[in-house]
Order: sequence, then C-alpha cells, then structure tokens
Amino acid sequence: DLADQLDFMSKAKGRVEKEKSQLLIEIDVLQTDNDALGKAKAHAESKVDALEGSLARLKAQVDDLTRQLNDANNAKARLTQENFDLQHQVQELDSANAGLAKAKSQLQLQLDDLKRNLDDESRQRQNLQVQLSALQSDLHLTVGGACRCDVINIIL
Repeated sequence: DLADQLDFMSKAKGRVEKEKSQLLIEIDVLQTDNDALGKAKAHAESKVDALEGSLARLKAQVDDLTRQLNDANNAKARLTQENFDLQHQVQELDSANAGLAKAKSQLQLQLDDLKRNLDDESRQRQNLQVQLSALQSDLHLTVGGACRCDVINIIL
C-alpha cells in the first residue's frame, strides 16, 4: 500500500514537474511577449507624440493659411470696391470729356463765325476807306479847299 502511494506520488510529482516546466515555458513566452508589447507601446507612444507635434504644427499652418486667406479676401473686396470707384470716375471723366468736346466744338463754330464777321467787317472797312479816299480826292480836286476835307474827316 505504501508502494502504491509512493508510485502515485512519484507519478504526481512527474506530472507536477511537467506542468511546472510547461508553466515556466509559458511564463518565459509571456515575458517575451510582454517585453515586445512594452517596446511596441513605447514606440507607439513615441509615434503618438510625434504625430501630436505634427498635428499642432499643421493646425498652426491651417490657422496661418486661414488668416492669409481672410486677408486676401479682404484685399480682394477692397480692390473690387476701388475698381468700381475708379470705373465710376472714368465714366464721369468720359462724360465730362464729351461735354468739353461738345463745348469746344461750339466755341470753334463761334470762333469761325466771329472770324468771318471780322473778315467781313475788315473788308467793309477797307472798302469804306478806299471810298473815303476816293471821295476825299474827288472833293479835293473839285472844291480845292483843304478845310472841307477836314470837315468830312471829322464827320466820318
């Protein structure tokens, strides 16, 4: 009976030893896996930190680009308004220019009329002077007196 117990204990000890060695192998595999997981976790945390830094830089760039876009849109709106104002001024200047051209044309016509009138009056004056000279000459010859010519000159 004692031999059976010893045999049973020996077999139990063998099973325990076998389980112990399997557990030690499992523990070793788990430690290796745990070490690998720790390294992977550290690597992942490092990547997360790097990605968070990149995300912060990209957010800053987006903010800067948004500000630049807003500035550009504001400048575009201001330039559009300035362009509209300048086009309005050009239209007003074109209108004023057309008015001045019309006034110039009218003044040129008036000037031409005045020149014609002046030419006509000059010709008439010259004709009158020629007639006066002829009359004075005739009167001088006919009357023979210089005082009558002076009276005619005074009258004219």
